Amino acid sequence: MTIRRIFDFALINVSVPVLAVCIILFIIGIIVIKTRYNKMPIWWKTIVVAIVGFTASILIVVTVLIISFYSIGLSAFLLS
Repeated sequence: MTIRRIFDFALINVSVPVLAVCIILFIIGIIVIKTRYNKMPIWWKTIVVAIVGFTASILIVVTVLIISFYSIGLSAFLLS
């Protein structure tokens, strides 16, 4: 396997499911905050905000990794 194929394999099989799960958790967290935020106890609000913040940070990291992997793969492909 060439380096580019390894990058593509890792991107498709690792980052896409992680990104999908993070997006789903992020949307669920926003919906929960919008609909039930006033009725929740304070510890539950803290947990939901922590989950949403965590998924947002994972989204940012995965997006940056995808962009950097594709730029590395593209530059390796163009230089070869």
